[in-house]
Amino acid sequence: MLAKLIDTTCLDHAIHHGWSKGTTQRTRWSLRALLGMLQHRDGPLAASTVIARMDGTGWPVRPVLAILDEVGMLDDDRIPAVDLWFRRAIAGLPPQITAELQAWSDVLRHGSTTTPRSAPRQPILIRTRCYWALPTIRSWAEGGRQSLREISRDDVLAALPSSGNARATTAIGLRSIFRVLKARKIIFVNPTTRLNAGTVASREPLPIDVDRLREILQRDDPARAALGGLIIFHGLSALDLCALTLTDIRGSRLAIGNRTIPLAPAVSQRIAAWLNHRNSRWPNTANPHLFVHFRSAITLGPVGTQWLRLTLGVPVRALREDRILNEAHATHGDVRRIVDLFGLSANAAARYTRTVDHPDLLHFDEIL
Repeated sequence: MLAKLIDTTCLDHAIHHGWSKGTTQRTRWSLRALLGMLQHRDGPLAASTVIARMDGTGWPVRPVLAILDEVGMLDDDRIPAVDLWFRRAIAGLPPQITAELQAWSDVLRHGSTTTPRSAPRQPILIRTRCYWALPTIRSWAEGGRQSLREISRDDVLAALPSSGNARATTAIGLRSIFRVLKARKIIFVNPTTRLNAGTVASREPLPIDVDRLREILQRDDPARAALGGLIIFHGLSALDLCALTLTDIRGSRLAIGNRTIPLAPAVSQRIAAWLNHRNSRWPNTANPHLFVHFRSAITLGPVGTQWLRLTLGVPVRALREDRILNEAHATHGDVRRIVDLFGLSANAAARYTRTVDHPDLLHFDEIL
């Protein structure tokens, strides 16, 4: 009965998600073999056990896990990558400091519904704050401190670099940690309160060589050409590209949130070429997103930013900055136009308009 239930669920899931015949058959065989190997009858299977048994077999791991989850037989005990990274980052610190940093990480990762409330933050923020604050915290631990409760304002001031970005970023990292711990009543006093350590100097946006942009747009890879067109012509961000769905393309217009963007003819052509390739490569996929790859095509989820970077061969941010910089110079520093076109705040737009009179970019328009 169990094998029949799993097999039926697999077939239904395959139809709903547009799996190919080959993926469906391989998943069905893998599930049968896996259950036979584990001799499983009752209770959920740990995801780590399933992955370990399938390692090196060539079986489709993700589809198998999806089916087990759908029938309620999966105990997903996998540890998120950011948690694994965080454990390695704080390894070797005194137990009390480790517990305090873990409490801070938990609040940032999952947010808090109790006062003071906070929303979950992106993993990159945890990594960045740790990178800025951990060298100082390790120096305190090496000096004999066993808890962050022992840290005074004088300790913070003595540990901060004398000036520059290093001083500002270290203060930001420490402030984040102490503020959360004080709010959770894990420490008694926040030694970074009203600490003035300056601000982080922003990097000036720089143009990209035009030949490099042409090379991206003219590649035979339809995914790269379509992605490049959307960024180079319209300045879309990585999050915008990941979230785009098929229904966001409305003829010659693109809908992003509250904005409607008229697509340049060159971009429309590249999107049409990509859609033809997508329909040819994954004709039955049920994934609603505009961009898919061989893994996401059998799910309903979006592609990741890592796939964008690997496909383009250039960071999305660099291409987007080039486009916004070009608009800033073409409009002679019109902040309002930058805000409306690219969805930036006035402060973010000013970062680009300040470069209009930069001596190294005086001939930027001529180059383009």
